[in-house]
Amino acid sequence: MRVVLIGADFEENLGLAMIASVLASENHEVIVLPFNRPSEAPSITAEVLRLAPPLIGLSIQFQHRAHDFLSLARRLRAEGCRGHVTCGGQFPTMAWNEVLGNRWGVDSVVLFEGEHTVTHLARAIAQHSPLSDVPGLAILDSERRPVTTSVRPLEQDFDQLPLALRYRAPTRHAGIPFLPIMGSRGCWGACSYCSITSFYRAARSYAGGRTLRLRSPENLAAEMAVLAHRNGGRAVFCFHDDNFLLPRPTD
Repeated sequence: MRVVLIGADFEENLGLAMIASVLASENHEVIVLPFNRPSEAPSITAEVLRLAPPLIGLSIQFQHRAHDFLSLARRLRAEGCRGHVTCGGQFPTMAWNEVLGNRWGVDSVVLFEGEHTVTHLARAIAQHSPLSDVPGLAILDSERRPVTTSVRPLEQDFDQLPLALRYRAPTRHAGIPFLPIMGSRGCWGACSYCSITSFYRAARSYAGGRTLRLRSPENLAAEMAVLAHRNGGRAVFCFHDDNFLLPRPTD
């Protein structure tokens, strides 16, 4: 099945790259469309209508871009898009009731981490099975009321996920490939001003489990080696981890 993923791409969008990788592992055709500025909405809409995917995913990480992406969803509907529109990221996870209840044209919200939920959602759409059977979603019930499905725990072993799908050539700094990468997810802190800790506190209340999770050094080094060799033997790696420090200095 064809899936179009739309998100910011100032630096390669690792969240979308991870979801794209898991979808591709189940033989879905995945197309990533960058959406960096509101002025790009008409061209993105035209491309989505041309591709006619059964599933469109919007990556809305931060509140300041929420209106851009939700307006895009409304525009897609107004111009005849019939695919299932889902969205995920920090903002819609924390505001799923408002996102679904304001007639933006969004069909579902992927709560917290999305790799397995989006893949399960794609399977349900392809098989015409009930979305209420997909854990980790917020959806509209038969009376158009926002509700959540059953709980999906956070991923606890990132070494079991496929490596991120590098969907475009890297940008270059001083001629050297510049590659975003992540060695962990989550944060052990509890800073009141931080959206990341708010997101993971909510995740722990939602599904339990550890919120700070590390890839193994071997798994991370293997990805760095693959990427470096693929790009001529050298690269600048930009770590996008939520926190570089651990609570105990010995760690």
